[in-house]
Amino acid sequence: MKYSEKIEKYAAGELGESETREVEYDIERHEAISDYLAEREVIPELGVTKPTESAGAASPAPADLTKKIRRQIRLSFLKAGLITAACVLGIVFFCMYALPKLIDGAYYDPTEKVAPLMAGDEVSPTMTDRMSLDVSVFSELLLPGKYRCDVFSESLGSGKYAVNVQQSFSHTGVFRDTAGFIDRGKLTLYDPNVFKLPVQNVFDTHASGVGDVSFGDIYDLDYARGSAEGGERYLYVTFDGAKDYDWVLNWCKENGVSPEWGAVCADGEMIFPGLNVGVKLMLNSIIQGFERDRYPYLTVYSIAEQADSDLNAPETIMRQHITSLLRYFADNTRGMDMLYGQSGIDDLAESCRAAADTIEQNGFKIYGISFTADAEKITELYSNENVVYMFSEALS
Repeated sequence: MKYSEKIEKYAAGELGESETREVEYDIERHEAISDYLAEREVIPELGVTKPTESAGAASPAPADLTKKIRRQIRLSFLKAGLITAACVLGIVFFCMYALPKLIDGAYYDPTEKVAPLMAGDEVSPTMTDRMSLDVSVFSELLLPGKYRCDVFSESLGSGKYAVNVQQSFSHTGVFRDTAGFIDRGKLTLYDPNVFKLPVQNVFDTHASGVGDVSFGDIYDLDYARGSAEGGERYLYVTFDGAKDYDWVLNWCKENGVSPEWGAVCADGEMIFPGLNVGVKLMLNSIIQGFERDRYPYLTVYSIAEQADSDLNAPETIMRQHITSLLRYFADNTRGMDMLYGQSGIDDLAESCRAAADTIEQNGFKIYGISFTADAEKITELYSNENVVYMFSEALS
């Protein structure tokens, strides 16, 4: 029997007692020999092999062996140091360059490019950024007299941005840009009044029949005029009911008024209770890019291209403009929540979405307008049969 076959039977437990002892003795003997050779003849870690005396070579001196060990240790430490340095540099570069961009992606990015500028069918290589478009929509819907549409933003990394909200249009001829910063979705401006909502009593929604808010008990001519003797004021006029768009334009022409903003309602009700939502009627703006297929006529400039000689857009175009504004607001709550700065953005977005559907099917009405007026014009309109309430404030 070959010894290899005997080993196989030993492994299978098929050998007799005497043969089993013989194999186990052989195994112990070979293990002892292997241990002796590993200890006396070869040191693998150092790559040193001790020559045998039969070869006629002398054993290495202890000093030489010590030098080899020290050299091997130095090489090991150098290798470990290089690996550690590479890991540290990798972590540093990741924290400096990659991590800030990852953090940016988790929060609102005002520098995000939305779409190229378009005038008619001409496409510009210049892109509109996210915050400029968000500010344009937000200020048109909720900030009569404070429309802004141009924001310069610069990334500072890790979700923080420096912003400059520019004023492109002014009632006084004085332009005030407002600087600030965005830190992980929270906006801080050095002039917080830029996006401050109008006071609640600018319109009397109860008198117009679209809401419950009423200020008729304090309304008189002096209240409407305020300090208009010192110059023009920004005037809010509430009509005696929700009016058709064309009716409002004709009323303004008949009374020598250039409407700037109109408070919009859907099916005779306010879009969001207690909050006036509307659109610009004065079509002054700058070119902005946007998703034209998704939000037709979203920007003021895009509807100005369709306006007639009196700078009034047709009702069908204005209807699409309003529905696009409302849907954009509802679809981009991250930016709108930052600008709004109050609770209830989800409820407002849902109301905007529902109102957009209603207006798209049934049209819209206007229950109030705002524009600049002097004391004489305010006095004249006070006795107008279609005016039930007026409120004025200083121009900004």
